[in-house]
Amino acid sequence: MEQNPISPFDEMQKNDQQPGFSITWNYYLLVALMLAAGIALGYIIWGRQSAVNPNLSDKELFVQALINDDPSLGPIDAPVTIVEFSDFECPFCRQWHQEVWPQIEAAYNGKVRLIFRDFPLTQIHSNAMSAAIAANCAGEQNKYWEYHDLIYKGEIDLSSLAYEAFAMQLNMNLDSFTQCQKRVDIQTEIQQDMEFAGMIGVQGTPTFFVNGYRLVGAQPFEEFQKVIDNILSQ
Repeated sequence: MEQNPISPFDEMQKNDQQPGFSITWNYYLLVALMLAAGIALGYIIWGRQSAVNPNLSDKELFVQALINDDPSLGPIDAPVTIVEFSDFECPFCRQWHQEVWPQIEAAYNGKVRLIFRDFPLTQIHSNAMSAAIAANCAGEQNKYWEYHDLIYKGEIDLSSLAYEAFAMQLNMNLDSFTQCQKRVDIQTEIQQDMEFAGMIGVQGTPTFFVNGYRLVGAQPFEEFQKVIDNILSQ
């Protein structure tokens, strides 16, 4: 599994308070701000509650949060959902897609759905972000998984020339593909995946969540088999 270097946070220093009237004034101002923040937070939490099924367990809610509008393979109603956080320049991710995923597909045909979410390790993989952008743009022409597979074959080093070559190989519209790679919303979508991954503790690639169960690294088929069989037996 590959991980980004972790930078330590700088420790914050508190400002010295001045005696006298300013302390009292700052105190009341702080209370007012906290009250306003509390009201706003309450609105966000309770205002969204109607969109959440109250009968769902914590694990089911977590799985729902993992499932975004990202590219997927397999039936939407499959009993098992594998959410993968991956990096197109990660050799372990490539290994998993070449060796393990085909075994899962063959063994659990129609029972497993795979969702791919971007987690480019930009500090150690200089081409990971641009590859993710290119793949998402291929998805706009309904060529995501074909493009995904070409990248993970590893036959061409990742670069702008490689991205164009893949697009030509898939008979994509090159003008639309080129313009798409410049769009801010494509980068924003990838950044949102990265931020969400950080929120749930993802630190390296590949990281998987199988119906909420975490598997870290390019685990062999047997490890996924244990988890999937356990889920299907319940």
